Order: sequence, then C-alpha cells, then structure tokens
Amino acid sequence: MILNLPILNQELSNPSLQKLIRNMIVQLLSWRVDNEREESKRKQRQGIEIAKKKGYYKGRPL
Repeated sequence: MILNLPILNQELSNPSLQKLIRNMIVQLLSWRVDNEREESKRKQRQGIEIAKKKGYYKGRPL
C-alpha cells in the first residue's frame, strides 16, 4: 500500500485493468523523474561552462 499515492490503492473489479493502470502510473512517474534528472544535469553543465568562462570554476583538484 502506497500512502502518498492513493490512486494506486484503488481496488478495481478487473485485476488486469488495475495492473495496467498501476504500471502506466509507475512508468509515467519514472519518465518524469528521468526527465527532471536530465534537465538538472543540463543546467549544471550550463552553469559550469559559464563559471569556467568567468574563471570561477577550475574543476576538481587532482
């Protein structure tokens, strides 16, 4: 039982339909998380490039 996502706790009369809906919701949430992660990495790369141009970022010390 998932407490913060009540739509996954709904009981439907057709178990196959219930499984399909749950799988779709999980895939949708997974896709969204992946997109947010990629966007965060893109913004970080962009910020690092700007900082390098300004001379603030020199990379990790070896």
